[in-house]
Amino acid sequence: MCDLPLISQRGESGELMQMWEQGLRVKKDTADSRYRSNLAESGATSWGLYPKEQARLVHLIFRKLEKDPRFHIIFVCSGAYASRMKIKEYSTQRNFEQIVVGPISRSALPSWSDQATTRSPTFADQNLSTRYSIEQEIPKGATRSQQYCVLELVPHPLGASSDVKFYVQNHGEARLVLGPIIGRVTPRTARILIEVDRAVQNLICTLTDPATSQR
Repeated sequence: MCDLPLISQRGESGELMQMWEQGLRVKKDTADSRYRSNLAESGATSWGLYPKEQARLVHLIFRKLEKDPRFHIIFVCSGAYASRMKIKEYSTQRNFEQIVVGPISRSALPSWSDQATTRSPTFADQNLSTRYSIEQEIPKGATRSQQYCVLELVPHPLGASSDVKFYVQNHGEARLVLGPIIGRVTPRTARILIEVDRAVQNLICTLTDPATSQR
């Protein structure tokens, strides 16, 4: 898990600007070099500030995938908006995925994010683009509405797998975000904690005894 995407969604300048707007408040006339320096000093860093380390990490991932085909890795990180990226190495045709879940609060999104789908992902180090291809999949409405994703990880000795689905909040029927967490159960009552993505008038929970199938 990373606090920023390993592979930029729309260029390092966009991600750095988002970080600045959320907490650092830069002046409009601040030079780019000073801008990056202040970001690093404050602890708000980006992979774009360390292109050699970024390239080395991506290289090591593919060497591990080449050595062990059963190895499965997926990066989960926060970013400007929800997206799914597939990074593929040209020479071996092996790939891994990066899942960006987007900001938790819509209010944190800067104004330019609604146009983010028109921008192509870029690299801080242009040498990466000669060795790897990037396929970016952006869920419909990801830049205009709050979303959450469900990531399924299946460990297996013969090869792990994963799958991700993105859901728009406050759309259609309520979707389960957290739970159910079953608390105290008595012959007549049960305490169940769940979290859904929207307010609903009626909510029904069914508790089934796995031994007797009694509800």
